[in-house]
Amino acid sequence: MIQIDVYKDIDYSALEYRLPDGQAMFTSHISDCLASGVLNNAYKTLLTIRFHHSIVGFFILDQGNDKFVLTDNQYAIVIRSFSINPIYQGKGIGKQAMMAVSHYVQNNFTDVNEIVLSVNSKNINAYHTYLKAGFVDTGECIDGPIGVQNVLSQILN
Repeated sequence: MIQIDVYKDIDYSALEYRLPDGQAMFTSHISDCLASGVLNNAYKTLLTIRFHHSIVGFFILDQGNDKFVLTDNQYAIVIRSFSINPIYQGKGIGKQAMMAVSHYVQNNFTDVNEIVLSVNSKNINAYHTYLKAGFVDTGECIDGPIGVQNVLSQILN
């Protein structure tokens, strides 16, 4: 069972995992997220992903104006820095977590009607995980720090 929780300092040690080089270039390490001041930004929420009570990953929900790079929708929220600890990968947890994110947003951000994200075009596994979790490729692309990124969206009911 997947559970989404607000990050607490006690969660840090479980999130210090290292992604393989082929994945690490596409996302942020927890220490980088914290160093960027995410906990002091009113528009960003750092969340942990739990699988059967074990912390297996994290991500950021961002309601700031950066979303307008991905969508014109003022009621959208952006998923950033999503990652799953490598020891839990390949078990469908990423897909389950993304589906849980949708429910979490609907229950905790009642004014939000769309979730958007961008995924590097070379990050094929993540791209397909997002599609399997109900996201749709908008056909839009943006230039990211290491190449072209596809914009994906999920409209919430």
